Amino acid sequence: MNINIVCSFFLVMVGTVCLLSPPCTALEPGEILVVANRNAARSVGLAKYYMKRRGIPKKNLVKLWVTDTEQCSRMDYNKKIAAPVKRYLEKNEFNGRIRCLVLMYGIPLKVAAPELRIEEKNEIESLKKRKLELKNSLTGIKEKESTNLKMELGEIKKKIKNFKRITNKGASVDSEIALLFDENYSLSWWAPNPYFLGFKGKKLSIKKENILMVSRLDGPSSEIVKRIINDSIQAESEGLRGTGYFDARWSDPGKKRSFPILVTVFMTGQYIALQSS
Repeated sequence: MNINIVCSFFLVMVGTVCLLSPPCTALEPGEILVVANRNAARSVGLAKYYMKRRGIPKKNLVKLWVTDTEQCSRMDYNKKIAAPVKRYLEKNEFNGRIRCLVLMYGIPLKVAAPELRIEEKNEIESLKKRKLELKNSLTGIKEKESTNLKMELGEIKKKIKNFKRITNKGASVDSEIALLFDENYSLSWWAPNPYFLGFKGKKLSIKKENILMVSRLDGPSSEIVKRIINDSIQAESEGLRGTGYFDARWSDPGKKRSFPILVTVFMTGQYIALQSS
């Protein structure tokens, strides 16, 4: 679906999102902490430019020294990203006043999973070997004779799946640093987000007050990041106008509750665009 977007459509979409989301208040410049990487060219410069354009106080900038590659180790994340940001917040008495972190161009995107211990490597290799042996043993065996082998194979598969789940400790930097003040969360697999409406009213291991909002200003080049900063400010002052693209590959969901409001937004936007053309 290709439609022309005008400011009115933008307001319709924002209004609809607000209806679907919990009550929230706008961020003030003083509630934002910008995180830049001194080891990445243009990272600090872009951070200062963004802060100037947005009126963020100069003291709300923390400069890290970490790899400028896409991925960092868990040790580097803990020592060179999480610890310095936490110290900076505590030293400047920002705790409780900073609601959002903005990670700048040059901050790694991913935290690598820790290296497996030797015993863990041996265990997974042993399971995989036994799985292959069982598969080979089942070849050409009659159904009645294969029952026990199939049961054992099923158990082996479950163990491998559970092992991968336990050792799957890779993450995005953005997600990890959002939990900067929650020291007891598990590194394995997914963590429930208490801000997700589906978890409303449920008792979770992670509390809302321990979560920071995290955003990122990033792109393929520093020039594109600077353009994002300028374009967003221009759009806020002048409104949106241009071409919007929406994925409409699926058929009409009918009475399913997941999609009607979003479909209504798209249709309303198309109507407004046609009326304005």
